[in-house]
Amino acid sequence: MRKGNLKVIFVFIFLLGFVYGHAQNLQPVCQNFNTTDYIEDQEFHCGVADNRGTVYFGTNFGVLVYKGERKAKAKGWDFLLLPDADIIYSLYLDTVQNRLYVGGEKELGYFELSNYYTGKYVSLNHLRSGEIKNTQVWHINSVNGKLVFHTIKGLLVYDNNKFEILPAPADAIFHNVFEYQPGKLLINTITKGWHVYDGKLTALKGSELLPQDKCYGVLGSMQPEHYLLFYRNSGVYNVWLQDKSISNVKKVSSDSFDQFLSETQVYSTIYSGRIDYLLLGTLNKGTFIVKNTEIPGPEYFDTKNIISETSPATNIKSTLGFFADKKKNVWVLGKTNLSILPADISMYYSELAGVT
Repeated sequence: MRKGNLKVIFVFIFLLGFVYGHAQNLQPVCQNFNTTDYIEDQEFHCGVADNRGTVYFGTNFGVLVYKGERKAKAKGWDFLLLPDADIIYSLYLDTVQNRLYVGGEKELGYFELSNYYTGKYVSLNHLRSGEIKNTQVWHINSVNGKLVFHTIKGLLVYDNNKFEILPAPADAIFHNVFEYQPGKLLINTITKGWHVYDGKLTALKGSELLPQDKCYGVLGSMQPEHYLLFYRNSGVYNVWLQDKSISNVKKVSSDSFDQFLSETQVYSTIYSGRIDYLLLGTLNKGTFIVKNTEIPGPEYFDTKNIISETSPATNIKSTLGFFADKKKNVWVLGKTNLSILPADISMYYSELAGVT
């Protein structure tokens, strides 16, 4: 047999094995961190990044700082210490004033950063009063140049060293908050429908068409001004959000996908760099990569759209959240472990899982 033919056969066999291996184990290339890197046994709730590669994490002990790769592992990590240990649920980095705002189990305030890992802490707790005083701060967002701190009992709008309190409706809570557009917050009350805050708090007309259920994801749809809502027990809905009203409500998930969301306890969602792939974070089974196949018809989210479970690669069995850094890489936040998934998840698969 000629050498040229042998080369062709060899390449064919190699490619066949490569494709077969990928089909058997579609795991994303990722970078993992654990307690051998940052020593302490952390639980990660949130994260923010600056433009220089520094990442700040809210943990069950306070703020952990990742300064990037260093020759000695421990040199890449540090702590910003609060006066008293606290569980940090939310962070916001103001790069103009060089402040890192923190919201936690008990604490609300900010660090005046002198460099990326040291700073003076200023508490804002003395500005809180009434029922809002001792409530956990779950999210921090910027709206019209003012910071908005989300608690289940209401929003705290911070301006000129004082808080304006916007309470949740009577007999309801602000369960979850999503920034669905820059400077616009979508708020789920569960029992009293959806609200929008864009400088003014407004109840959305038409939200009675949606389930009274906990929502853990709001993502932009491929259709303009349409959004996908991911509910814990009720499935996925596509809605048209315009002029402070919700309309064109369509359920867009199968019964099997609804059951999957409920059994795995979906907890967070994010697009993985492209709108055609999304990540679902769950409390019971880690993170899943799901193909977003928006096609005409009543159902397009189905368990057959689940491409891969990332847990074998990330070693995170309970996903507490996601955030995208400045390079649009997705950080997966877990109990004790962290992982980075590449910005375009569709381009990075390896039969060996690519674990580093």
